[in-house]
Amino acid sequence: SVPGDGLGYGLLRYLNPETGPRLAALPVPQIGFNYLGRFGTGPVAEGAVKAWQLAGSAAAGGSVAPELSVQHLLEAGAAVQDAPGGPTVTLTLAWPSDALDESEAERLGRGWLEMLGGLAAHTATPGAGGHTPSDFPLLALDQESVSDLEARIPG
Repeated sequence: SVPGDGLGYGLLRYLNPETGPRLAALPVPQIGFNYLGRFGTGPVAEGAVKAWQLAGSAAAGGSVAPELSVQHLLEAGAAVQDAPGGPTVTLTLAWPSDALDESEAERLGRGWLEMLGGLAAHTATPGAGGHTPSDFPLLALDQESVSDLEARIPG
């Protein structure tokens, strides 16, 4: 979760005369990431969906218009979509064709997919994870309080 939906950076970068110049002097990231959120079931893609495939405008969030200026060398997006078989994660990549070719982008996409698969598999192992304050939205807890409760009341 990004505090204030990320608005703080924009305020500090563009409206604060003290922090704006410092943030402007930092290197520009080459990869931009946008988590679009979780969506209810929408239209189901026709045909078999592969683990990695070109999505075009069928991807959650659509595609980037070719005439828009590029903000990053690689734009990565992710969305969770609730489907009849359970939630699925859709990953999208967009890049200028003169900066990356399709095979390079596919290699990056497959690597990202493998990393996320490994991370998801890790969460199913005994002892992985634990609760965080977001697991208890009706209580005002910090992580230290959650950890203390888990230590005092296991399970």
